[in-house]
Amino acid sequence: MAFSMLQLFLLGALGPRLVDELGISPAVLGLTTTIGFGTAAVLSPAGGRIVDRMGPRRALVALLLVTAAALGLIGAAPGPGFLLAAVALGGLPQALANPATNKAILAAVPPARRGSVTGMKQSGVQLGAFAAGLPLTALAAGVGWRGAVWVAAGAAAAAALWTVRVLPSDPPEKPAGTGWSLTPRGDIAWLAVFSLLLGCGIASVNTYLALFGVQELDMSPTAAGALVAVLGVA
Repeated sequence: MAFSMLQLFLLGALGPRLVDELGISPAVLGLTTTIGFGTAAVLSPAGGRIVDRMGPRRALVALLLVTAAALGLIGAAPGPGFLLAAVALGGLPQALANPATNKAILAAVPPARRGSVTGMKQSGVQLGAFAAGLPLTALAAGVGWRGAVWVAAGAAAAAALWTVRVLPSDPPEKPAGTGWSLTPRGDIAWLAVFSLLLGCGIASVNTYLALFGVQELDMSPTAAGALVAVLGVA
């Protein structure tokens, strides 16, 4: 869960350095959030079915490898267009994260512990914010923002190898179910609207908090990035 969202937290925490060193505008920085979450939103309705067919271990390994590739490409981006394409690739792990981790819990955790483990794994998203805002932003002060992003990419690849070792083998592939719809109805529609409004607020703050700290409050890029870590801890 932490790795699935890490790229967007990193782009926000490292936003001041991206604006200065890559020469992108604050509007393009915001567009990275739009592209990343937009791709995930388009793919999410099919994410559960994809995980059902692949199995949780294969899905999590794929999620982490795609995350590593997206982060590696973000770190190599020569300009805004390449950066946005790399962020779009990182939308796939976001779409797979919840169904893959939920199915992994069903496969590997005894029923009595599933509730607590599910709650802990959901906090992984905020752990990603902490990692982006504190250790990786501090690392960027020494090795540059590209180096910090590449370290995150290497960590995602290492996590993929660890996943292969610790999760049980996937069951035989099952045929896809039927009867699903892209149109939210009933309670799902209300939940979708609630999530839309919640996401607008959270994504806006995560994207622009560090940049606001540098441009309006005269904070250093490292201290401003740590604000994202404070949000994650809270």
